[in-house]
Amino acid sequence: MESSACIGRCVELGPDNIAFNINILSSFEQGMEINYISKLMEMQLPKIGIGISMYESTIEKNIAERTYYYPLIDYDFIPTYPEGGFDVLIYEHQWDIDWEPTGFFDSSHIPPFGENYVQYSNPYYDQMLTNLLLSKTLEEKSEALKWIQTFLYEDLPSISIVYPRKLLALNNHVLGGDGFLVDLSQSRTEFWDSNDQKIVYCQPEKYKERNCFNLESSFNEKWISSVYGSLYQRSQVNHTYEPIIASNYSISDDGFNVTVFINPEARFSNGDPVLTEDIEYSYQLYLIEEVNSKKRRFIRDYLRYNNSIEIISYDTIVFHFNRQNYFPEKLLSLGLIDKSTVEPLILTHGYNVLFETPFSGNVSNELITSCGPFIVDHFSEDGKNIGLIPNPNWIGKSPSLNQLNFTQVTSSDDAIAGLIHGDFDIMDTNYEANLYMYL
Repeated sequence: MESSACIGRCVELGPDNIAFNINILSSFEQGMEINYISKLMEMQLPKIGIGISMYESTIEKNIAERTYYYPLIDYDFIPTYPEGGFDVLIYEHQWDIDWEPTGFFDSSHIPPFGENYVQYSNPYYDQMLTNLLLSKTLEEKSEALKWIQTFLYEDLPSISIVYPRKLLALNNHVLGGDGFLVDLSQSRTEFWDSNDQKIVYCQPEKYKERNCFNLESSFNEKWISSVYGSLYQRSQVNHTYEPIIASNYSISDDGFNVTVFINPEARFSNGDPVLTEDIEYSYQLYLIEEVNSKKRRFIRDYLRYNNSIEIISYDTIVFHFNRQNYFPEKLLSLGLIDKSTVEPLILTHGYNVLFETPFSGNVSNELITSCGPFIVDHFSEDGKNIGLIPNPNWIGKSPSLNQLNFTQVTSSDDAIAGLIHGDFDIMDTNYEANLYMYL
């Protein structure tokens, strides 16, 4: 559950120009940002005449009882705050532009069966949501989304407050960077450029994940998306998906089967052709429980078992979904590896090789051999520095940079100073977390 604050009913007029009072329940389990926002509400709301009768930073369970696990005995709806429910619920969601609205406002997800906390129920909305899930073209998706947006604008089951959360800082000689894709960690770094054809990217955390399979954080996803090629990837500027290793795909009428055709020119950085057996093996690794991939939960929403992927020929593969996916390209945008080099390593040494540092131990560079625009030139044992150089076998636009380096700089002050002095070229958006220390 992603609720950040549960605000109680106005109870009485207060002194000193306070128009009314409210109670605030906030979850301290949701992290620093949620606690900061709820604490800010406690300090600032009285300045505009809203008093705080009670402020409690509590465990998630105490909020869940009012929003999700409330008893459906005396009410067929979520009751008011004095009656055990809530009057206003503020909750945070983070998503990229592939947001799937299933579960938020459809009738079948009213609690306790889902997270439709506002209990919105509109059969026309439900039908348009079904149409969206069955859409096969961008035009069909756009039409269904237009109607969904119309219903939500008209009925206002909830009020969305959207605000910019991140700040990307870069020197003015850096060209070709798409800030939106950088924030999503889906940058098309082959479009990046600078005066000296070199960019140093700094961010506050170490590079703890060693490849696309043990990827956990956005810090690592930035270099990983530059090295690991995928069937589809977002394009610059308009951010729609475009084929990279794939040449095209088709989707069945019921939306459950996606057939992908591989670009015959696609090559791994070692020169091996990208075959459907490499696609199948890569996705099987994501699905294997022992690999413990962060992507596994997302993939299993659509591909329940390894036999959900069927090889038709050396350049044609079918993904059999267990439910409709109106953005199949997102599922087709995962990093790929060369089966012929990785499978023998795992058979000999087990899945532990997935956690070894590149160029060390048993793994050498096989697990970072992929089909993206860059290859790894060096990877420091302490996880503080990664250097990339262009992939000579990349089939897309040739990278404009000769060198792309990622480095850890823990202090935001040091990062800013380095940016000013020219030691770094780009300062990561994740430094914004440190800004709370100064507010």
